[in-house]
Amino acid sequence: MPREVGFARTLIYYDGVQLAIARDALNHLYLAVLSERSEEGDTYLLVPITENRLRLLEVGQVELRVAFTHPEVREWFSMTLTGEAHRQPMTSIGEPPEEWLPEPGLLLAELLGAMEEADTSRVESTREGKAVVHLSFEPPEAIEYTRIAAHHLAQGLGAFQELIRQAYTRALQTLTGEPRATDQDQYTMEVFAFSGGSFTVHLQSRLEADMLGRVEVTAALEKID
Repeated sequence: MPREVGFARTLIYYDGVQLAIARDALNHLYLAVLSERSEEGDTYLLVPITENRLRLLEVGQVELRVAFTHPEVREWFSMTLTGEAHRQPMTSIGEPPEEWLPEPGLLLAELLGAMEEADTSRVESTREGKAVVHLSFEPPEAIEYTRIAAHHLAQGLGAFQELIRQAYTRALQTLTGEPRATDQDQYTMEVFAFSGGSFTVHLQSRLEADMLGRVEVTAALEKID
């Protein structure tokens, strides 16, 4: 009977899980990297990994590629995510093909550092426990000076909030499972910080995430994306 695993921790996320730690029913850990994408689902290459090897990987003492080409136990598995099941079966394979492996020289610590520097919205979202959006305005009055007309700011924010409202309403029509709330707090955003230049306005959801880390407004944001 094939072993089933589920993602225990996401290490890199970009338009889907790129690198993660998976765990099986016996609490064994696996390092999983996205290898292929198709209509059938995302396929991941997995190798067993210990907590000690994971720590070395996270501090940059082991290259990401080496973790997959020279695992502590010479076992390789593939897993294709299909549907919405929390656990998926793994298939044992031989040594993985070259195109499934990460590029040489990649260090997890450097990748995570670059992601945090480039994607401040993800850092803010984690810190605030809310859905965070960075909305940029480039009005003509900001070409030479750091300023924006109040009505331009109001129009821009109003238009985006209306887009969120409509997208959330549309998203509710396609979501399955338990009925979702439709009151204003579910899709209302709040301005919580500002930055100069192009007048990037930092928005956050009014409500905090629930125990599962879910914020209702993300359904609308996914629809917009």
